[in-house]
Amino acid sequence: MSEMPATTAWWSEDDRRYVLSVMEQFRPKTVLEFGPGSSTLALIDGGATRIDACEDDPEWLAIYRERIANRYPGIVNLVFYTWSDPLVIPACDAKARYDLALIDGPLAIDKRIATIRYSLDRAARVLVPLEHPDWQTSPLFKSLTEMTALRNRNIYIDEIGPPSFAFAMVTP
Repeated sequence: MSEMPATTAWWSEDDRRYVLSVMEQFRPKTVLEFGPGSSTLALIDGGATRIDACEDDPEWLAIYRERIANRYPGIVNLVFYTWSDPLVIPACDAKARYDLALIDGPLAIDKRIATIRYSLDRAARVLVPLEHPDWQTSPLFKSLTEMTALRNRNIYIDEIGPPSFAFAMVTP
């Protein structure tokens, strides 16, 4: 098991187990991730061989470089991006499709919606923690449902409890 960073307040053991179950079921090797951290370690433990972990905060980028990227060279590629809507991330734009995208950031809902849209266009499957006790009525879930329908993709929900409350998996 990978060493957990000291900051785990946003990630529970149930979240970790759920991501590991997704990794076991679908066996993705290439992952696009927004919001590196404990989720990145779950992806590594689940067998990901290349993770482009995107972060838009320079301070967190430095922390994750030390805690994760430097410990897993060749697997974790930290990607700094500047916020825009729509997102443009040259380091990821030119790559082939990803097997999975995990949206664990940024914290702001409007920014997270843009990262979901970006990921839906680049990944076979997109995993989104809904992070709301009443996730069925949350703006994030509403937007996710609309984006999924527009792309003629399927969405499946697994409820797990706080802090994520539920995960949405978007599939082809």
